[in-house]
Amino acid sequence: MKKLNQWLISHNRNKSRLLYVLFWALFLLLIAVIHSLINYHNLTGSILNNKGYLLFALIMLAAQSGNFYDDTITRKKEDEQLRKKGLTRADIENIKFIKNWLERKAGGFSKYILFNGGILLGSIIFLALSFALFPKAAPGGRQFPEFSDMISYMVKCWAIGFAVGALGCAINWNINERRFRRLTAANIIEE
Repeated sequence: MKKLNQWLISHNRNKSRLLYVLFWALFLLLIAVIHSLINYHNLTGSILNNKGYLLFALIMLAAQSGNFYDDTITRKKEDEQLRKKGLTRADIENIKFIKNWLERKAGGFSKYILFNGGILLGSIIFLALSFALFPKAAPGGRQFPEFSDMISYMVKCWAIGFAVGALGCAINWNINERRFRRLTAANIIEE
């Protein structure tokens, strides 16, 4: 991909944007062709059925390609400046991670788990579960025969969301701690 980007920016701005859009359009078309041949065994019918997707993808690609040339040139200049300082982009990302993790870690494990996992991530999971598992209406026209059934359903979805969110953040905490220790281990001086 790096060689492709270098080749694309070797042209002028408009030509590189056009080539970028053409490259990704051909890639999307190839995916649509393979999908249609595998699933439908009918190339034209499948592509005609998916023309909304293809049109949307092409519009998004064209919109994104406007920044491609400028972003790539900017990134290349930043890489050259970092190289002069003896750093890489990964070094900068690691420094940002260490700073951010020190700030998040300062609040403590339980606050991180309860707030980020239980409340924030748990709320997102709660909403997703509530919509995904919402019961169909009974023949009488009501999803929940009693109000207490609806409350029970919501409490179950909330409990699952809270537990999954907290568990996910506990796992994330351990992963981040290991990465933090690995990145800062070179700075520890043994006595």
